[in-house]
Amino acid sequence: MEKRLVVASHAAVVAGNRTPYEALGIPVSFWIPATWTDSYREYRVEATERIHPLPVWGAGRPQRYFPWRIPRSRPDFLIIEEESFSLSAWRYSRWARRRHVPYAVQAAENMNRPLPRIARLIRPQVLRSAQLVIGRSPAALERVREWGFAGHTALVVHGVEGSPRQPARPSELVVGFVGRVVSAKGVQDVIELAQQHPQWRFRVAGDGERARDLAAVANIEYCGPLTAAQMADFYDSVSVVIVPSRSTPTWTEQFGRVIVEAVYAGRPVVAYATGEIPWVSATIGSSTVSEGNVAGLASEISRWTALDDDEWHRRITDMQAAITVNFSAAAAVAELRRALAF
Repeated sequence: MEKRLVVASHAAVVAGNRTPYEALGIPVSFWIPATWTDSYREYRVEATERIHPLPVWGAGRPQRYFPWRIPRSRPDFLIIEEESFSLSAWRYSRWARRRHVPYAVQAAENMNRPLPRIARLIRPQVLRSAQLVIGRSPAALERVREWGFAGHTALVVHGVEGSPRQPARPSELVVGFVGRVVSAKGVQDVIELAQQHPQWRFRVAGDGERARDLAAVANIEYCGPLTAAQMADFYDSVSVVIVPSRSTPTWTEQFGRVIVEAVYAGRPVVAYATGEIPWVSATIGSSTVSEGNVAGLASEISRWTALDDDEWHRRITDMQAAITVNFSAAAAVAELRRALAF
């Protein structure tokens, strides 16, 4: 008899985030907030045979939303795709414990940052009864062990969809930036780099509070937020992508998804060694410099520019192969299947 899996997740409001679970090849249902608002749009979830929208309090506040009415069902296993210190994880785990349903909980938080008292009280309750912790990075798994979890863990990355491409290099040097246009993503470093190298062109895709600052710089073309289809053309138009993310007291990069997306699109990446970026970059052989080292960014950009086409494509090919093995959607599904023994 096939196992029945339920995934409780606010991230699953985005259809693509449901794909790894659907690819397991077993019956899987989703408990998703009926409405959700993030920095870019508002989501309204429609009920289907497999999707169960839940009325929630605090929709749009990822670590604080609280699901009210949970479906009357008894799955064989529950994946709580929320942090162990969140109200939603506590609610789902309490439901599971009362019904003797085994469950896993997600760990993406890679900082041991200060938390409210209620979060510190919730965390051990959620972890104590979890059969599995699904870590999204090595540092995230280290954190849950620091917090006292001694059970089974699995490293299951957020796999990147798509296939590797190798479009032709642009005839001129164009530096690309993709992501939220906020200070923590290194917007000031992008501006400083552009001002120091007025002979270079820059293109920026994303949205955020510092969009005007970027648009005010003469050699920066601010493209605004782009669709997935538009992003392919964006990557084709740039020579190299920079990821100058900065750590804050409460946040650091938990993955650096744009690194693998850009390399899969056939573009080299130069990034600051922040958060999980050194792990991702070392795994695929991408370039990093120390956080805040704008001159280092420029040096690595120039190094890539100096390569001939054959060497350029050889290095991109090697990095793409490493992504397929470690960070592709297929690799993530395989790790998830092993973790759940399905």
